[in-house]
Amino acid sequence: MLCAPGFPTSADDPHKTFLLDHARALADAGIRVSVVCPAHPGAPRRQVFEAAAGIDVHRVRFAPAGVAARIARGDSRRQFSGPAAVWVLPLTVALTWKAARLARAGAQVVHGHWWFPCGAAAVAAGRLGRARSVVHVHGTDLELTRGAVSRAAARLVGMNRRR
Repeated sequence: MLCAPGFPTSADDPHKTFLLDHARALADAGIRVSVVCPAHPGAPRRQVFEAAAGIDVHRVRFAPAGVAARIARGDSRRQFSGPAAVWVLPLTVALTWKAARLARAGAQVVHGHWWFPCGAAAVAAGRLGRARSVVHVHGTDLELTRGAVSRAAARLVGMNRRR
């Protein structure tokens, strides 16, 4: 299962296509793929993406539609700065809850993209759902570890992944 900060709503959607490529590669290898990501206004909460590949997308609500619309398409780091930072905790909880439920239903690995919030959610969901967890750290994640608090949080996420 992929826990991601976004996912395309169709094959023509240019938003975070590398995550679709990742899901396709897993599906092509014979792995059943579920994706847990934030809700996107206008997108169904549950969607079987590319029926042949069987990529099952679960979009979680975490904020009013207007707020989610502003956050859904952007760079998470920038979108969650300032007053919008209040929505980080509800997003992390929503991602964790859904991913843990899917893990308990049979997902063997919860793979979080970016250490926060999706990596933190993947680690927590893995523990709650008794699944392994992997955190995919991207270069921009280093930017988020400049402060002492965020550096400690990143270390906590990395140390608690489930092998």
